[in-house]
Amino acid sequence: MEAKKEFLRMINECDEIALATSIHDFPNVRIVNYYYDEKNNVMYFATYTGREKISEFWKNNNVSFTTIPVNKGKREHIRARGHVRESEKSIIDLRDEFSNKMADFAEIIDKYSKELKVYEIKFSEVTVTLDSRYYEKVNLQ
Repeated sequence: MEAKKEFLRMINECDEIALATSIHDFPNVRIVNYYYDEKNNVMYFATYTGREKISEFWKNNNVSFTTIPVNKGKREHIRARGHVRESEKSIIDLRDEFSNKMADFAEIIDKYSKELKVYEIKFSEVTVTLDSRYYEKVNLQ
């Protein structure tokens, strides 16, 4: 089993992550849709302006995330830690990528593009978990 190949399969199959932030030792987690840019090793997600997570990013840009398992019976997923920042790209710049990954997202983008901000997570290592006995760390640099 090649862990990097499994990482790419899972990151492309899944369309949601549980994104965790922490402010003053109080963790907070939420589910977000994303698009992963393999070439640049960047995960993009959009959020509505004024959301609580945005102020959390400004206070502490260290985040962690895990994919939500597609096959609930297998529980395979990836986990990573990284740094989040507001992206220079807009949701319109990434419209095709998001809507190719999630068919109904194009409608959301078309309707709410002025209210959506794009953020990106940079990370260099992931843990790929296939089952309760097998996991492997993968360096992405």
